Amino acid sequence: MRRAHLCAVLGFGLMLATASSEARELALSADFRVGGDNNIFRTGSNRVADGFIEISPRASVRESRSTLNYDFDYRPTYEAFVDTSGVDGFDHQAGADLTWRPTPIDTLGFVSNYRNYRTLRFGDESSPLDPVPDLEQSDRLRIQRADARVFYSRMLTSTFSVQTSLSFDDVDYDRGRNVDSRAFTGGIGMQYAVSPKTTIGLSGSARRRRNRGLDSLNQFSTRTDIVDVAASIQRSLSPTMDVSIQAGPSFIRTKQEAPPIFPPGFDSKDRTVSFFAYADLEKRWRRSTADLSYTRSESDSGGTSSSSIVDVVVLKVDHRFDQRWSLHAEASWNRRKEIVAVGASRRVKFTQYSASFLVSRKISRQLSVVGHYSYRTQDQSGSSNFNSIGDLHLGFLSLRYTFDPIVF
Repeated sequence: MRRAHLCAVLGFGLMLATASSEARELALSADFRVGGDNNIFRTGSNRVADGFIEISPRASVRESRSTLNYDFDYRPTYEAFVDTSGVDGFDHQAGADLTWRPTPIDTLGFVSNYRNYRTLRFGDESSPLDPVPDLEQSDRLRIQRADARVFYSRMLTSTFSVQTSLSFDDVDYDRGRNVDSRAFTGGIGMQYAVSPKTTIGLSGSARRRRNRGLDSLNQFSTRTDIVDVAASIQRSLSPTMDVSIQAGPSFIRTKQEAPPIFPPGFDSKDRTVSFFAYADLEKRWRRSTADLSYTRSESDSGGTSSSSIVDVVVLKVDHRFDQRWSLHAEASWNRRKEIVAVGASRRVKFTQYSASFLVSRKISRQLSVVGHYSYRTQDQSGSSNFNSIGDLHLGFLSLRYTFDPIVF
């Protein structure tokens, strides 16, 4: 995880070094939430339901100009449960986004995110295998996630451009039974504007992911190499509707290493050909926006010794009733399947269904009330030690205060 911290520090240093001395904006806000959760430990048995109180301030430094745009964001959240003791604590989330255009045809960018959060209530949607059913009642069980991406693009002509990127992601679990994951990715691509409404492209990437099991816990380790080649098309179907599609083959090579306790012969190698894809359809109305997307990609281990192929379908709807009332609704289907079986077990397949609703009302220019409800259910096959955690319900009411921006 030290590499993740170093990457984040270097990224923030790069952005601060390139930031101008001209006026920029500091935005501050704070949320006070009161809510309830029907299974705070995500256990399959002896479920504990409890209410909670959260205080979540947020600070952003941003600037938007023709050559330089950046946004640095940090949000700590303190959560306290009403009846359950010993599990209160902080979660942290930070992000950075920088785009620099030194010339009219060159663009250099950096994007980074960091999360440090407890596994008790804040289950990570991108790692649905976590948390495991038998969590201890301790605030010391945490997940740290870090990712960073540097990219460069150049317009060779008014219709043709090339891009290249390097990225890094790391998942660190603060408990021995889950396997950490780290990956490095390099990519290159090109895009050609066929017409004002249509753009086509071709891209390729190579990634190496290492899932690091501990020999002391008799965990397997896996190294996965992935090469993706894809064609893409983006088209404006109408002034209010856009579609984007990207797809291609994915060549996967996996090497699995058994811990020393196993006899020779448990190490294995595997080669397979799959596909990855991304499709998105967006429709806009005067007061509403709907977005339907499908993604298929290789992902981190989700706490297991094997990387996974993840399929995700998401439907998002935003509607503004008037100047005060707004609604955000979201439904998703998520299926995660291990690329290879670990040891003598079967490949684990996990399926999750979720839905959430958020209603917001502005009381004044600075004060808003937010109501949120989410539902999630999940199934898993291929693991004999999995206990279903059943249906999950979480909801809260939040009072949000947004301060006037500070220009400096």
